[in-house]
Amino acid sequence: MDLTTDVVFADGQDNMAGLTKRLFLGFASAFTTLSTPAANPTTYAGRVTIADDHVLATGKKTIELYIMYDKSMIESPSVGGRKGKSWKPKITAFYPGTDPECTGFIDTLKNADLIGFAEPQEDAAYYLQVGTKKLPLSLVNGSWKSGTGPEGEKGITFELEAPSQRPVYFYTGDLPRVGA
Repeated sequence: MDLTTDVVFADGQDNMAGLTKRLFLGFASAFTTLSTPAANPTTYAGRVTIADDHVLATGKKTIELYIMYDKSMIESPSVGGRKGKSWKPKITAFYPGTDPECTGFIDTLKNADLIGFAEPQEDAAYYLQVGTKKLPLSLVNGSWKSGTGPEGEKGITFELEAPSQRPVYFYTGDLPRVGA
């Protein structure tokens, strides 16, 4: 890796915040192959980019969940001691409703090991991935609320978190929706 390369941000570059309205979750056990970044990256981006496709087991799938883009995000604080830093990325998402299907789905996640994929707001050629086979994503917090009165907002807020070697992964492969 060439550590003499400058990291620059173009003046005036579009820097739209947030996620789109789609979050994809898969059970870690449903994947037969979960690729990782290149072993010896030659660029900074190579440290956090997963280019090879993930593969789902036959009949398994990733689940698409509608989320509110203005109430959902990924945040990844650094954790650990001075010479032993790692990351703890967290997906915070809001589903605007309390229907039985989503309520049952969130209840199913409460003790599951997961891999999460979110789309950034920009027109990106990647998904933001949180969770790996060794360090999966799990539900750490959730709230189901009916809302109050005609202006009260009902819905399900949940937080999924995973310890990680990287702040987040940029998955550029094909998102597996259904196993072969």
